[in-house]
Amino acid sequence: MLQGARVTVMYAMQSPCDEKLKSILRDMKEGYYEVDVGGTFTFVNDELCKMLGFTPDELLGSDSSRVMDDANAESVRATVSSIYRTGAPACGFGWEIIRKDGERRTVEASISVIRDEAGITIGTGGVVRDVTDRKRVLEKLRESEERLRTAQSMASLGFIDWNLVTDNMYWSDETYCIFGIDPEEHEATYAATANLVHPEDRDFVLKQIAAALTDKRTYEIDYRVVRPSGDVRYVRARGDVKCNEHGIPVRMVGTVLDITGLRRVEKQQVLLTAAMEQAVESVVITDIGGTIVYVNPAAEATTGYSAAELVGQNPRMVKSGKHDRKFYQQFWETILGGGVWEGHITNRRKDGTLYEEDASITPVRDGKGKITHFVAVKRDVTHEVELANQLRQSQKMEAVGQLTGGIAHDFNNLLTVIRGNADLIAHSLPEGDGELLSSLRDLQTSAQRGTELVSKLLGFSRRQTIELKPIDLRIVVSEMSDMLRRALPARIDVRLCMEESAGAVNADAAAVEQIVLNLANNARDAMPQSGILRIEVRRAWLDDEYRSTHGWGEPGEYVCLSVSDTGTGMDEATKKKIFEPFFTTKEPGIGTGLGMAMIYGLVKQHEGFVDVYSELGQGTTIKIFFPIVEGQVGEESVLTHLPRSAPELRGGTETILVVDDQPELLRSATRILEKFGYTVLTAGDGEDALALLRTHGSVVELVMSDLIMPKLGGRELFDTLKREGRNLKFLFTSGYTARDVRESAALDAGLPFLSKPWTLTELVVRVRELLDQTSVS
Repeated sequence: MLQGARVTVMYAMQSPCDEKLKSILRDMKEGYYEVDVGGTFTFVNDELCKMLGFTPDELLGSDSSRVMDDANAESVRATVSSIYRTGAPACGFGWEIIRKDGERRTVEASISVIRDEAGITIGTGGVVRDVTDRKRVLEKLRESEERLRTAQSMASLGFIDWNLVTDNMYWSDETYCIFGIDPEEHEATYAATANLVHPEDRDFVLKQIAAALTDKRTYEIDYRVVRPSGDVRYVRARGDVKCNEHGIPVRMVGTVLDITGLRRVEKQQVLLTAAMEQAVESVVITDIGGTIVYVNPAAEATTGYSAAELVGQNPRMVKSGKHDRKFYQQFWETILGGGVWEGHITNRRKDGTLYEEDASITPVRDGKGKITHFVAVKRDVTHEVELANQLRQSQKMEAVGQLTGGIAHDFNNLLTVIRGNADLIAHSLPEGDGELLSSLRDLQTSAQRGTELVSKLLGFSRRQTIELKPIDLRIVVSEMSDMLRRALPARIDVRLCMEESAGAVNADAAAVEQIVLNLANNARDAMPQSGILRIEVRRAWLDDEYRSTHGWGEPGEYVCLSVSDTGTGMDEATKKKIFEPFFTTKEPGIGTGLGMAMIYGLVKQHEGFVDVYSELGQGTTIKIFFPIVEGQVGEESVLTHLPRSAPELRGGTETILVVDDQPELLRSATRILEKFGYTVLTAGDGEDALALLRTHGSVVELVMSDLIMPKLGGRELFDTLKREGRNLKFLFTSGYTARDVRESAALDAGLPFLSKPWTLTELVVRVRELLDQTSVS
């Protein structure tokens, strides 16, 4: 159905095509499909999907009639039945299809039966070409050519000579032909001729003739005649009065011309002109040398040039410079060779901005087949291209987010071993060994920084655990103001602007703090000398126009958190990458490149949107839109509370079973728990743990188990023991976040959970808390 684009991806479901045929189809410039005998799509290529507006998954396995209305479906079924019956292919078969968005397109197809290796017919396949735009232009051109041919055929005139004395009339053969009269059946008299005039025009015609005779002048009028067959024709009549030597009119001679065709052509010309002038697509006609001879209003609106500026010029005035010489050489070779060129072009408007167009350029031939003009039908697809780019960027960010989430899980396991053993060593070293303790503190500090890095990765991948509740962003920002002023250099002027009626949003206050702090740090780095950091909270409304312009943003009310600086700003290339993890413009060793990535993930978790505006030398403004909600805003401070005193570390003599598929982590947990007096049993997976509990279960009082393990995971182990009537206390652990394990492992919110990487203190305190509980969940 679509033409001119190279097929790059093939999709199939149980298709009989072999690899060689697939390779051929992959290079086709037309759409291709296969259906089984029941009419179900079993194979579609990328061009067909693009033409229909469906994804491959939406087409494959569905009934092919979904893209046809009832009238077309009946015709197609009849054709396909004939193909099955005779085995003969149908070439150039045309019908209308309905795209997913409801648009109707005209296609031509060549359809053939498909047989398996045994020669049994298993379906049909077809090559499809979209001829809608070409057909539209060609139809307009054919209408224009028909008008010219009609006008030429009407050039023959009928002759009338009326003798006013005898009332006899002479008609030429052409006159009889125009009036549709058989010469042998009609007496040419004035009265008989008057009777042929349409009743509604008769009075007007007779008065004009009478006035011409009275004034002895020439008349020319248009009127309708009704042939004996009932056919109504338009004629143009001209008469000259001839007088005798006494000045008395004795004859009237004249001509009659059938202008019915001309009238029809004039109406068609009006319709054609209206269609061209009102068409959404740009229509540009050039002569064979490329000089523009016509543009419609859509072309004027797209290019920014008026018709007066374009007509008589060469289209090179809108060239963008984005295409090389080879592109235009192939373009001209195609149309000068009589072919239709279709493709994508980047052009430049009068104001200098670039725009994208899908174009179809068709040669126009005269009656002798010589190419005289070219007609270009073009559609501005700039917005569609921008949306497609945004979609690709969003999909890329999603994929990277999933990857970073997995990396964070692995790092959490590693950091658990590092932090646990480091804490164990710190508790075991004597107080006097200062140098070793200092080295150990460096190790613990680095491990903590690694934990913070993993937290940022989880923030970007939207897996960081957040608690959403109604809050007032003005309170969050206001309570951070003093801290920001202390943290930022004095050269930076921090200004707040809060709208009184901004409204509440469903958000996590700590996450908002993270967002503001990261943006403030970026602003600081962008203003090395001095500058202004402006933080604004206001109510905002996003409408359909905003979404169509930006490509995102559900219409509705939002609270906008805006952070702007007067710093160095960014170019377009940098703006496109700022949310990618590990991308940074800072010097090596300064920053992780995860700040903006984390902000992106957190905003998405809040179902919000981020808008970035920046120009080199003009500063940067980051706007974050949070959906507004109705709700009671909490009164407690949203800032981080003062750290609590260190908890008491108490051990015990109970027996604990530790289950984890990471040997290093097993050893670390065992050493810590044994140091605090516990008896520890270990298992490398859920199956080993189950076997151990079935033989030594009576002595085990707590099971500490990783959730995700080969063979049998922690949740499955827990459920199995429950079914067997063993109500043991459980502590679940995982390198994934609590949110992940609640979703993927179906872990109930009430079950104890300890996130990795845990510290010695966190492990010992949590174990003791669970053992001191009097009941099992």
